[in-house]
Amino acid sequence: MTGSDALLQALSEQGVTVIFGNPGSTELPLMDALAAPGQPRFILGLTEATVMGMADGYAQSSGQLGVALVHVQPGMANAMSGVLNAARSRVPLLVIVGQQLSAMLPGAPFLGGEIVAMAAPIAAHAEEVHDPADLGNALSRAVAAALGPPMGPAVLSIPLESQAGASPELA
Repeated sequence: MTGSDALLQALSEQGVTVIFGNPGSTELPLMDALAAPGQPRFILGLTEATVMGMADGYAQSSGQLGVALVHVQPGMANAMSGVLNAARSRVPLLVIVGQQLSAMLPGAPFLGGEIVAMAAPIAAHAEEVHDPADLGNALSRAVAAALGPPMGPAVLSIPLESQAGASPELA
């Protein structure tokens, strides 16, 4: 079982049936896993603001956790107004961010950057997951924070290798 498989399993166990996203290359393992039967429905948005609005509206209208998927630091930057809105309105959102390979981050790769530091001042919870075996636990922490009290947005940054790597704890 890959980290992406484990993440989707944990999302399903949390009752998540739909994910809104604007993915890029660092989310390919997760997108591949979403194509399997029985996974949450994926709804594509063409900008992060749209994705955040869809996830926010879904959460408010359904009473369920809204889930958004965005691409690396610029995607998170574009999603920040939605994170702020969810924080101020107490809307339970989970923002999953596909991060560059961890080994590349010290060299400041194109589009890579400090996602947790960006989100932490506003989000109810912000964490980067470097071990695919910890994805289930990290998701539990993020969902617990998002569903509050007080409810609000949680951000999980997941480097490419954590999405693609084996998750022995959850296999």
